[in-house]
Amino acid sequence: MRKTRTVSNKIVSVLLSLAMIFAPILESVPVYAAEGDSDAVIEGTMPADDTETTAGVSTADGKDVTGGDISGEDISDGDILPTVDEPEERLKADWVKGNYGGWNETIYAEISSVAASEVTAVSYTATGEGTSGSLSAEDLKYLVRDTGNGGVRIDIPGVAAGTYTLTVVTDEGTLTQAGITVNAYDRSGFAHFKYPSGVGAYNNDGTLKTGAIVLYVTDENKNTVTLEYGGKTVTGIGNILNSVGQESVAGSGLASNGGVANTNQGIIKDLALAGKPLVVRFIGTVSDSGLYDQGTFNANSACLIKGLTAYSSTDQGGTKGDNGHMARIQSGKDITLEGIGYDATIDGWGFHFICQSSNPELGESFEVRNLTFINTPEDAVGMEGQQTSKNATSAINAGVERCWIHHNEFYKPSISSPAESDKSEGDGSVDFKRGQYFTCSYNYFEGCHKTNLVGSADYSLQFNLSYHHNWWYMCKARGPLARRANIHMYNN
Repeated sequence: MRKTRTVSNKIVSVLLSLAMIFAPILESVPVYAAEGDSDAVIEGTMPADDTETTAGVSTADGKDVTGGDISGEDISDGDILPTVDEPEERLKADWVKGNYGGWNETIYAEISSVAASEVTAVSYTATGEGTSGSLSAEDLKYLVRDTGNGGVRIDIPGVAAGTYTLTVVTDEGTLTQAGITVNAYDRSGFAHFKYPSGVGAYNNDGTLKTGAIVLYVTDENKNTVTLEYGGKTVTGIGNILNSVGQESVAGSGLASNGGVANTNQGIIKDLALAGKPLVVRFIGTVSDSGLYDQGTFNANSACLIKGLTAYSSTDQGGTKGDNGHMARIQSGKDITLEGIGYDATIDGWGFHFICQSSNPELGESFEVRNLTFINTPEDAVGMEGQQTSKNATSAINAGVERCWIHHNEFYKPSISSPAESDKSEGDGSVDFKRGQYFTCSYNYFEGCHKTNLVGSADYSLQFNLSYHHNWWYMCKARGPLARRANIHMYNN
């Protein structure tokens, strides 16, 4: 589960109190260079006050910079204070003060006093089992980014479980860190049951599937990012993902529901039929509300992300009575929507994964991970298949299948001008209707209203659903609300 704002604040308060009590004891605790790296001990002790220690860092003349306070009594006239004046030695000091490690199929590092523009190469090498590789082109451009406080953040997703050595080459020198342990995602649950090909755009070992297309989406490029395939070019993440809004008849300008079409051109279906996986990596906050933090969002405001469904209208594949601002992904397959790092946020919009009766073999293998959802006017994440009729004795003729929603955070929205009175707090956080083999795991839901719906009506059929390691905090309803389904729930 990703760090939650509310829970983290509570934990920090407790830890600060404990730190006040045990501060005298902690004065003799060794300083470690990195979480989980038992070999990276720096000689010296942790100072009792807030003085930053650089103990164990060698200077250009071979001296050590010792930790602790430096007072006037420590330096006499004529003494030369050791400094880290060589670029590469300063980098080593910054690395020591930095943060690096591995978590769910990802390697990460933060280095102070280095800008993203100064990083020229990043590579990782497996020790024993694992995968080795390097960042280049778009990966290097988007996975190495400035932190805003004078440092750089590096994230490398798609790494198989194992132990790695990370190498970062900068304009001033090369940094290497060994012994980084990467763990695997927990793939227990029905979504992966007897499904060796892997859910979404990743294999079951955490690496990208062969031929996968990777899109990087930021707030700056949300309306300019392009997807090219089969002679088609679609611009803007709203147009790319919202395939329900595509033009139904070439030249008509209308979607299948009669509303004004977007420019999707059926590219999601084209990728699915060609067996081309798609992963969309969100970096930072990608906003449709313009708020960039939790607040009150007027659902009747124009979409800042072009191509999403319109408010209470059939335009761009929308529905009357809905708050809109949705990317309705119809007839897709092997799709992963993921956040990069710790701060990826979907602000004021959501996703709907749909299986269509005309293509029942699609609408399969969908993953959403490592994202925070705020100010969501309609559904944050919805999945929906089709039945032959609105009768419980009817069969599912186009079921949405193999969906895995995990390691996300969902916060209660405040929506003004809702299209329907019961949507002032949005609609579903994670809903599943008419399908099978679904896992909802390691998610955090806070204050949500229509949290988890299973089945839209008494006739809806759902099979083989798992909910595990989720946390529902102060949610008002639907945790989950289920109809005609067999559900396995544990460790929530």
